[in-house]
Amino acid sequence: MLKIGKLSVSLVVGFSLLWTTFLPVSAANLTQTQAEDGPAFPALEDCTNCHLEENDRAGLTGTVVTVQETILYLVPILEDFSIDLTADSLKIPISKGMSFEVAKTYKLVDDQSNATSYGLLANTYGGKFLGVLLLGTNSVMTTMDYVKKNVRLSPVVTYIAGANDIYPNKVENILLALGQLSAYQDRHQGFKSGQYVSVLRAFGFYSYQAFQEYKVGALASGTSSPAGGVCAVATGLASLASITKRAKIIDIVHHDEQHLYFQGPFSPPAGKVDSGISIHPDGSFEELGFTLPDSGYFRVDIQLLPSGVAYMETDSKGLQGLSDMLLIFSISYSSKPMPEQTKTIANLVAAFRQFRVSAHAEPILETNQAIPEAIQASGITLSNIQKLYAAPD
Repeated sequence: MLKIGKLSVSLVVGFSLLWTTFLPVSAANLTQTQAEDGPAFPALEDCTNCHLEENDRAGLTGTVVTVQETILYLVPILEDFSIDLTADSLKIPISKGMSFEVAKTYKLVDDQSNATSYGLLANTYGGKFLGVLLLGTNSVMTTMDYVKKNVRLSPVVTYIAGANDIYPNKVENILLALGQLSAYQDRHQGFKSGQYVSVLRAFGFYSYQAFQEYKVGALASGTSSPAGGVCAVATGLASLASITKRAKIIDIVHHDEQHLYFQGPFSPPAGKVDSGISIHPDGSFEELGFTLPDSGYFRVDIQLLPSGVAYMETDSKGLQGLSDMLLIFSISYSSKPMPEQTKTIANLVAAFRQFRVSAHAEPILETNQAIPEAIQASGITLSNIQKLYAAPD
């Protein structure tokens, strides 16, 4: 069994959309940091006598991809990026093949010289979380890596939404927008160097009628609209363009200051990359448009996990309120095509719809699903997280 400290990881189902199929995360897979009778490596939640060392696996800053199932801690933070002492953290399984951008690396070392390496995620947005990714473990006798360096044409941008940050129709609309983006690049053999990327067209918004094919969802302003929530994907694309060398944002419209998408502590400023897009019955529109310096394809990696919210606690029409799923997706730009990506996202959309229509009677995978583990925001956990993290000014 996977043992980071004294806690084992519960059975959880996740998805990483690469270019093949859904990849379930299970307790059987998440058991590789401790061999039989091997050392118990220090964990954020139970390492009482750990000290911090910097720059272990320092070469893993930048873009990484998971090479086996690993763990992501989501630590609630406030607007000023300080840790929210009133909320629990979440311990989430992450599938093989998921992409992230790592800002800083550290390791926790116990008194037996067993060490666990963690990376603080960069370019995160959406929910107010600090992402702490398990990178690897090592002792005198063994070394285990959970991620590897991966070179792309851009950094990775990651959207994170907890149960309170999203609602069912927004989950579906985001998945639809990601699928449309993937299908668009399939039809056009990717995007060309210097080409104007129209996000409205990439999302299939050729007309107001096409816009209405998405679900109606609540907007931050308190109103509702078809395709509510797709601005989450637009904001991710704007973030990617803003941090990619020689890329240029040509057209962008921000939400008002009270409704900007939250950007994490190692992310671009919200006022620079927040993006609203829309099209109106009279044909007027708000567009996000940019150019990229290289020809390539957008890679999309998705994790969809149960939030623990029962169907009866959600809005039956999915328009607002709590979400029964947690959603994490990463976007990056690669020179390689993704031949199965569009189909995989379409399958996930269909499975999510059936999950909702059946009121959770039909799980998205033919595997029992369990809720990501909540970890109290006090005591040892908080102490170790504070060792890893100092809120940026």
